[in-house]
Amino acid sequence: MRSLIATRCLRRFPLALPLGLVLAAPLAAQNSDAPFSRTCSQLDQPKILPAVDQLVDSAAVISALTRLQTGGFHGDAIFSLVFRRSELDSIHILQTTLNAPASDSVPPMLHAAMRRAARLEAPSIRLHVTVDTAPRLTLERSELCSPGPVPGEGATTVGVRFSVPSGSPSPYPGIAEFRLRITPDGRVASATITSSSGVPEMDAASVRAIRHNRFMPALLDGRPVEVWLERGRTELVKQ
Repeated sequence: MRSLIATRCLRRFPLALPLGLVLAAPLAAQNSDAPFSRTCSQLDQPKILPAVDQLVDSAAVISALTRLQTGGFHGDAIFSLVFRRSELDSIHILQTTLNAPASDSVPPMLHAAMRRAARLEAPSIRLHVTVDTAPRLTLERSELCSPGPVPGEGATTVGVRFSVPSGSPSPYPGIAEFRLRITPDGRVASATITSSSGVPEMDAASVRAIRHNRFMPALLDGRPVEVWLERGRTELVKQ
């Protein structure tokens, strides 16, 4: 019986570890000190965008926007409508070209115009408000951005000792893959192996190390949210 030592240098992306007997390749595809660019995509919820009038009294909002336009205000703004248990919870401004008095007046206007029975099978949706000669409202999908490495944090080295029967060839571990649950404050709430490296000791040590990693949290329309991360794919944790 002979003992072997396997070491692994862990970073955060992608979640696949080519675990050899002595390896120092990072979990990150990039150095965590390098600039990080989030991967963002439109949320696939709801499956079909509802009509604006299903969520808000669009006639009342258009009338109010027309008064703004008559008062000399022009531009547009994008708001994130946040839903909890399918009901409206809050409204956040994402971007605007309207000046402060006009943009500040729109959120309470939208709150007042929300349909009492308005429900949405999605955590959020965007409402694009345009104030010009023909004021209009447009619903758009929210944007989910992936978690990322914390700038400046170094790598974590994992070392394990395991035994190989005498006369057996040295095992060459394969690729271990993980599924992580990452909280809104960037902690790893859970880490599970979805594909083993073939060396249980290395799998267990890697999971223990990954649970101590910290991330820049995922963002849904700019708000930190809890997500699953697997093979570079980000998925919202269902509330």
